[in-house]
Amino acid sequence: MYYSNWRTMKTQTLFFGNSMHTSGAFQKQVQAMRSSLHEELRRMGNLIGSNVADYLLKEISSTIEKLLDEITALYSMGDVSPFARLRVSYQDESQPSDDTTLRIGILPLAANPIHWGHIATGLEAIAELKLDKVVYIIAGDIQDSKEPALVRHAMGHSVLKLFSPLLAYSDIAYGYAFDDMTNIFRLLQLNEDRKIQAVYISGADHHTELVPDTCITADTQVAECARLKQHLSFQENMHGVSTAFVSCGPHCSELKSGYDTMVIPTLPFETSSSMIRRAIKGQEPRHNLALLPYTAYVDIRAFSLYDEKRTPVSVSIVQSETDTRHTAGM
Repeated sequence: MYYSNWRTMKTQTLFFGNSMHTSGAFQKQVQAMRSSLHEELRRMGNLIGSNVADYLLKEISSTIEKLLDEITALYSMGDVSPFARLRVSYQDESQPSDDTTLRIGILPLAANPIHWGHIATGLEAIAELKLDKVVYIIAGDIQDSKEPALVRHAMGHSVLKLFSPLLAYSDIAYGYAFDDMTNIFRLLQLNEDRKIQAVYISGADHHTELVPDTCITADTQVAECARLKQHLSFQENMHGVSTAFVSCGPHCSELKSGYDTMVIPTLPFETSSSMIRRAIKGQEPRHNLALLPYTAYVDIRAFSLYDEKRTPVSVSIVQSETDTRHTAGM
């Protein structure tokens, strides 16, 4: 596994390839993220009734604002480099290599639907682990899912671009049914000329896969990791992989996955895609819709997602948006 002293530069002007980014430029990007956050929450508050979801909306706002403050401080000290260039799609051009080791978080998810917990977890990982950015790999085909992958990808991309360059969307899983680990190694393979220390970010609900004497033994996990490394031409002199779990509790000390393991603090608000789906169906309190970015809500309503009586979504409806995404890039 490749390790290095990945960041020694302490300056407010950062260079990558032929581009230069100043602290002022980053501040402008962060301000745009804050504005997007406030607008998303304001619109959802108006929709739900701010008095009903006021506490939850404020909790989401304060959590993300605090994380943006922490990341801004890290950037000013040269500890994170969110403008670092990285291929996240097969349509992206190859990036020039250099001696810099990028610290990249990789968060595989179904995005069914994407929610504020996903966004905050990525930002928390950057702040806690000093990552340059977090790449979200949205799953392709999901067994028994009625929601077309293309719709989930379009919805996830629309939300994630609000927090660029800290958070990035990847479409490499679209059209496939690969597992999370395979997609992580595929992303590294896509950046074979870049030195990357990747951090696999996983929720607490997945930690049992890496704990001995549970559904998948540690030995099985290590063997699968070794197989993928060989199959996907993993370059140990260029890439390293570690894991970070979102507060997996006492079991974290038991993990023996073949990776280095870290822990990300639990978010102050509870959230899950299933909670949102049930709220949309009227099976849970309406205020849980506050967990959903307004941009995602618009897509959900446009395509009547999670409505048992809906007409099946035509994939061609959102094809133009995906074509535009591939042309413009992230």
